[in-house]
Amino acid sequence: MTKLFYIKSYDEAPGFICDVTDDYGKANLLKKEYEADDPIGKYKVQYTPGDTEIVVTKFNQERMKKFLNLDYKPKTYGAA
Repeated sequence: MTKLFYIKSYDEAPGFICDVTDDYGKANLLKKEYEADDPIGKYKVQYTPGDTEIVVTKFNQERMKKFLNLDYKPKTYGAA
């Protein structure tokens, strides 16, 4: 079983998992990318997802599918 590294946003309780990878170096690069994109936010790399929500976005959808088998589902607003 591959060890996974989770990037967690924790600036608001309880926080959420915003990305995942199987490489510690890549996890730190992703963390820095999130910090550069959101300098006010707080991010950390952790070894388990815990009980926090996992959020799939356009940015992380390939990694979420590869490592957690989760799909990106765009939000739809109103009826068409």
